[in-house]
Amino acid sequence: MVASGAGSTGTMVAGGGHAGHAGHAAHGPGDAGPLAVWPTLAHWQLMVVAMMFPLILQSVRTTAFRSFAARRHRAIGLFLLGHLLPWTLLGAVVAVVIPSRPTPLGVATAFAVAAVWQLTPTKRRALVACHRSQALAPRGWSADRDCALFGARIGTSCVMSCWALMLACTVAGHVLPVLLACGLLGAAERFSWRPRTRWLSGATAALGVVFAVGWPG
Repeated sequence: MVASGAGSTGTMVAGGGHAGHAGHAAHGPGDAGPLAVWPTLAHWQLMVVAMMFPLILQSVRTTAFRSFAARRHRAIGLFLLGHLLPWTLLGAVVAVVIPSRPTPLGVATAFAVAAVWQLTPTKRRALVACHRSQALAPRGWSADRDCALFGARIGTSCVMSCWALMLACTVAGHVLPVLLACGLLGAAERFSWRPRTRWLSGATAALGVVFAVGWPG
């Protein structure tokens, strides 16, 4: 499962990692006009799809198995849209406030925050909530509502669990090595029966040091 998540991440961002870095570097606070945030928000959404969707496969399967065959694809689509909503809201804020150009200090600080967040009780509760399920109505508007709400609830839990790591990826400019490393960390955490919190926190901090020291320029 870890390999699957990391592979999906690499596949989806391989063509956009460096482009994401360039776009992120070109836009940010201080740029003229509200449209300046759109490239950063687009890269954020691509990152969410690449890194988060592989981690919610079990919830997607649950949605499919609890829906009639005739509406199964609709149910999955509504679940995914619901899941994207809280991430999109966070991404809109991030696109406005994140500095326009990545710096070694900024990258190191962002990963340090992510490492500390890894150790908090709120983070652990959010991770548990990412695995929760709920009943879905069988048909009609109620079924559509339940699928979207289920996705939004899982998405909100994922935001609470992974916001710091995703923020670190954004501060680093969405470059591919950062995304791959963080995707592996997220998959190792999500698919472990009992995640080793301190190990994951240490690995996150170490990534921050590695990427900050090796940052170009």
